[in-house]
Amino acid sequence: MEKNIIELSKKLISIPSSKENIKALEEVLVVADEHLDGIKSKKFKSKGVPSVLYYNTSTLPKRFKIILNAHLDIVPGNPPKPGEIASHRPHYLRNFSHRAQRLFGDR
Repeated sequence: MEKNIIELSKKLISIPSSKENIKALEEVLVVADEHLDGIKSKKFKSKGVPSVLYYNTSTLPKRFKIILNAHLDIVPGNPPKPGEIASHRPHYLRNFSHRAQRLFGDR
C-alpha cells in the first residue's frame, strides 16, 4: 500500500497543476478520478477552475455533515539554478520528496 501511495504522490506531484495551468488542473483531476473509481462525483468549475466533488451517498446531497477538502494544485517554484536538475515542482515539494525517499526508500 505504501508503494501505491508513493507512486500516486509522485504522479500527482509531477503534473504542473498551478492555478494558471487549466489543462494540467484537468489532468490532475483525471488521475485522481482514476484512483477513486466507483465513487460518485460531480464535476464543476469555480471561477474557471475545474473541480470535483466526491460523495458517498446514492444522490448528491443538498447539505453535507462533513466535507474533507483536498487541493491537487501546486504552488509554482523558482526556476532551477545553473547545473540543477530542471523540475516544475515547487521547492518545498522537492524537499518533501527527498524526505519521503529517506523515510520510505525505494519500495
